[in-house]
Amino acid sequence: MELSLHIEYLLRHHSCVIVPGIGAFLRTERPAYYEAETGILHAPQTQISFNSSITASDGLIAHSAARRYSMSFEQASVMVSDAVELYRRALDEEGELTIGHIGTLTVDEESRLLFTPSRRKAPAMTAALSPSDYKGKTAMTADVSGKDCKTGISDSGYINLRIPKVVMKYAAMFAVLIMCGLFVSMPPAADRSVSAEFQAAMMPAPAVAQAPAPTAVAAEASPQPSLGEDSDRYYLIVATFATDAECDDFIAQQPDTDGLRVICHGSLCRVACASSDSYDDLRAMLRDPRFKARFSQGWIWTRP
Repeated sequence: MELSLHIEYLLRHHSCVIVPGIGAFLRTERPAYYEAETGILHAPQTQISFNSSITASDGLIAHSAARRYSMSFEQASVMVSDAVELYRRALDEEGELTIGHIGTLTVDEESRLLFTPSRRKAPAMTAALSPSDYKGKTAMTADVSGKDCKTGISDSGYINLRIPKVVMKYAAMFAVLIMCGLFVSMPPAADRSVSAEFQAAMMPAPAVAQAPAPTAVAAEASPQPSLGEDSDRYYLIVATFATDAECDDFIAQQPDTDGLRVICHGSLCRVACASSDSYDDLRAMLRDPRFKARFSQGWIWTRP
């Protein structure tokens, strides 16, 4: 489950999104304002902040996951809990966690969570409305050199005619009506007629009824790897879904499917890329830059 995507989506429509057990992300809108010291008119901006004291779940993320994966609220709550547990482990082991395009959470020496929002590019309107851009520019005047204002004849000999927009509008409509009339009244060309023999030759031959082919017995699908087929205790999970069909679709979309397998347990199905009895071995693989580049949301699941 891409928890960061749900947080980003919900922040577009809600002013507060709570990650259970971690904290709440708050969205505030700052209106446009004029800075008299610099003479710059700043554009409206959206600011994201974080409050670590709000940790009680309000079900907002779980409802979003339930709609996205077409599952019940209880199943979505379990999926959200798994994703939050991944966030907690990353904060405990790495000391920091980057959440999509929102920002980065870090743990200070007193075990407090600090939030640094992602840097956004300054709006183009800010620079465009700076009065310094207009310094040294001469103002336009009503008099245009080289042109006779009474006759509309310039020095080059061309005649400048000012046609009202209303006249141009009706002239264009009249031209369209004339073209439509010519198209409707145009007689069909002689070479457009098709003879009956040609039509008969081009008609497809009637289909010959054939006896239905014997129905082949559908081959039984090979069972997906289940929890009981492995003796390992720890699994490196790269995706979580509600059904094994969704897991198969996820594996089919990967450029390299070697080692990927489906493990279903309870009401959820997960895609694992490795398993071991040693937690440290999988954690070393999880920290590998090549693995992070491929599966940025990977986490270690402990088999119950």
